[in-house]
Amino acid sequence: MKNIILGVVAIVLFLSVGSVFAKERSGGKPFDEIWDAIDKLENRISNIQITPVPRGEQGLPGKSLKLVDGNGQKLGQVIDVRSNGGAVIAYLPDADVIIEYWQTADGSGLAGATLEGSPVYFLGEDCTGVPIVSDPLLFQGIASGGGKFYKRASDFPETVSVKSVFARGSNEECINLPESYITGTLVKEIPLPIVMPLKFPLRIIQ
Repeated sequence: MKNIILGVVAIVLFLSVGSVFAKERSGGKPFDEIWDAIDKLENRISNIQITPVPRGEQGLPGKSLKLVDGNGQKLGQVIDVRSNGGAVIAYLPDADVIIEYWQTADGSGLAGATLEGSPVYFLGEDCTGVPIVSDPLLFQGIASGGGKFYKRASDFPETVSVKSVFARGSNEECINLPESYITGTLVKEIPLPIVMPLKFPLRIIQ
């Protein structure tokens, strides 16, 4: 509280002294000189001209990390490496998809779906007709079923009647279902522009 009182007293003394000096300089009209100074400053500001300068040169684009296999086959731009080093996620511009790569037990490599856990259903029997997955395909992720790969074909989830599905497992056999409804993302089959099996080790380069 003492500090506040001292501060107020200092401000009052400053204003009083400033008023006395202003009266002595302006003949009893302490604010005329201040307003004159403000007017002059406003005029100087209004007369300032902004001169455009030429645009500088564009900087160099940033470098992205690329993934290749042992044969130099281009596998896309690296997005993520699994914490245990067991798989790499990459974006493949040629197909506009995001793919996961991993090494198999025999030392070769495979490219697979980023949405591995979702079965691929079909509107027709025997895994024919329009395919659909029950989970959302975020970004450009892909699903797999029956040795084929699928990418998103619709922007919004849809509820449809399905009659068959690729069972998850080593054989991924097609199973016909009693007619049922699921809500999911319509997908379409895509060819992957990759020669498999991949030759390991994979390498990340600039």
